[in-house]
Amino acid sequence: MTQIFISGEIPEAGYHQLQNYKYYVHKGESLITEEELKVGVAQAEALLCPLSTKVTSSIIEAAPNLKIIANFGAGFDNIDVAAATAKGIVVTNTPSVSTESTAELALG
Repeated sequence: MTQIFISGEIPEAGYHQLQNYKYYVHKGESLITEEELKVGVAQAEALLCPLSTKVTSSIIEAAPNLKIIANFGAGFDNIDVAAATAKGIVVTNTPSVSTESTAELALG
């Protein structure tokens, strides 16, 4: 079974979508540290992370089973995409996640 590490809280609907998978969530009161992230991804095949999680080349090296990094947000600024690509890890994001909120703010 695919093991997923989620490096920060996500909306409840996201957990519902993952109900058939084995996943672990970092529930710290502050942002996840580099060391906590390394421990979390050590056995993971997938990493689901918010934009606040910095996924550096050293994090990627600490995750020998990682197949995908799914960014919960638009953009890839927080992920070393070159390091992930070199290891054959797919990197995704959710480009439309803030479209409606941005439009509402502009109109407001």
